[in-house]
Amino acid sequence: FQAEDGIRDFCLSRGLGDVYKRQKYFWEFFMLFLAITLGFFIENYRLRLLDQDYELSMAKSFKSDLQKDQSHLDSIIARRKRRELQINFIIKTIEEKTFDVNGKELYLYARYLPRTPAFFTYDVTLKQLKNSGNLNIMKSKNVVDALLNYEHNVLFIDNIEAREERLVQRIFDQLNVLFDYRTFNEMNVYDIEFIAPSGKTTFNFAAKEDINLFLSNLHYLKTVNVGILGWSIKLQKICEDTIKTIENTYQI
Repeated sequence: FQAEDGIRDFCLSRGLGDVYKRQKYFWEFFMLFLAITLGFFIENYRLRLLDQDYELSMAKSFKSDLQKDQSHLDSIIARRKRRELQINFIIKTIEEKTFDVNGKELYLYARYLPRTPAFFTYDVTLKQLKNSGNLNIMKSKNVVDALLNYEHNVLFIDNIEAREERLVQRIFDQLNVLFDYRTFNEMNVYDIEFIAPSGKTTFNFAAKEDINLFLSNLHYLKTVNVGILGWSIKLQKICEDTIKTIENTYQI
């Protein structure tokens, strides 16, 4: 029975060794699993922080773009109001035939007719995110909706401005008939602006059909200008509200 007891002792000792090994493997596997899991959560947390930093930087870029638009819209609105006065002056001078008194101003304002105050939006950040498919980096639905609504209104103004350009092309023909091109040449300076003519000016009052067509086109041009002016004022308010939405959401 000693031998049998010895065998039993040997088997018992071998069984405890397996248990110890299994426990050792378990703890090694558990520590490895824990390290991988923690590493995954830490990396995920790190990426989330990077996304938040990137989102915040994009929010600041959006705000900067919109502030540039605000400044540009202030200029556009002022120029549109001035353009309306100039068009009214041209129409009144021709209809009342006060050319002898207002001829120089008529030439100056007529020379500015083809130069439309176009609005160009600073949409670099929005295009960057949309073209790269990363607009979803902006987690705030209110901010995204505000930005897209602003873009929609900008595009609407772009469409009206395209119609205005077509009207301007039609007016060119009447300008060449009714006004003296030599006087227009004297008004050119080495700048983006023009100067009023200094000498005697002439106007072709004999071309009645061209005058009627010119006045008709001016009325349409005035209507378009008033429309763009109204939408520019509306866009300015939308721009201001969008900036406030970004500021309140991201505390910037």
